[in-house]
Amino acid sequence: MTQTDKDDRAKRLAHRNTLIREIFHQLTTAEKMTYTDAYIFLGRFFGINDRQIRKILLQKSKVALSADNVTKLSVILQRISTKIPEV
Repeated sequence: MTQTDKDDRAKRLAHRNTLIREIFHQLTTAEKMTYTDAYIFLGRFFGINDRQIRKILLQKSKVALSADNVTKLSVILQRISTKIPEV
């Protein structure tokens, strides 16, 4: 793996981790979800276990999320959710 690949991977993970922290915060404050339920929800969504989520939540944020990008992601997720049948 080249240094550029490592840098790109680190940036992707930093953005993912920031997104996970923000979603966790919204789930537990605005949605009044328990921490355990939020860990399970995020784990299923991102494909990681609750231990990894806890580790991410303890890290300091290395990047800032763009409100414009988060809005676009929300719109896309809403479109997808209306197409996928409930399991």
